[in-house]
Amino acid sequence: MGGHAKTVLRIGWLLACVALLVWFFASEASDIHVVFGYGLALLAFPIGVAVLWIWGAFALLLHNAFELDLPRAANGVLWALVVIAGDWQWFRLLPRLLARRRAGPAQP
Repeated sequence: MGGHAKTVLRIGWLLACVALLVWFFASEASDIHVVFGYGLALLAFPIGVAVLWIWGAFALLLHNAFELDLPRAANGVLWALVVIAGDWQWFRLLPRLLARRRAGPAQP
């Protein structure tokens, strides 16, 4: 994939991520956190699911051990973690794996 196409895809992906974050904070719906979680998982699948599981385990630990609930603003941190992981997955790791596959097996 050419450099220009990769840049356009990356900008589009980042705009979708930002739109999801803005929608989350602007919405008053009681179940927006569910849409937010599924949206993050979809945009950064499969690594986004792993980040969400780790975040969920952390939130559950805080709740069970200290009876603390994460504030809604903490979802901004979750969003940043998923976006960083998704960016690495889609725009760094995947192109390297595809380039390696195109190059074929290494000659001894």
